[in-house]
Amino acid sequence: MMDPTSPANDADWLSLPLRERVLMRVDRARRAAQSSARPRVQQEQERRAPEGKREARALRRVFLDLGESYREYRTRTGRPVSSEVRDAAYAFQRNRDLDSLVTVAALLDRQESLRW
Repeated sequence: MMDPTSPANDADWLSLPLRERVLMRVDRARRAAQSSARPRVQQEQERRAPEGKREARALRRVFLDLGESYREYRTRTGRPVSSEVRDAAYAFQRNRDLDSLVTVAALLDRQESLRW
């Protein structure tokens, strides 16, 4: 069965508003953490964790994924780290909230040939 939170193709994905794409990625990360192949004890601990803690973990997972994509992009293009991206990343690390993650994603989305 197709994931209802996943658009059918890249064109559908890119046509969505950025904030919605980020929310979908966070939701996917949250669900992946809950259903991973970790030992049952860890899964139970995750389920019992407060919602805020689960949300923070999912936000961090998406942030790390974005960072990996950005590093691959920089390796491919030979470009240095953008000071705007670096500042946005630091802001996310301080705040750990959806708004600061969307800011990081927006800056990365503007990069030529970097569509996540």
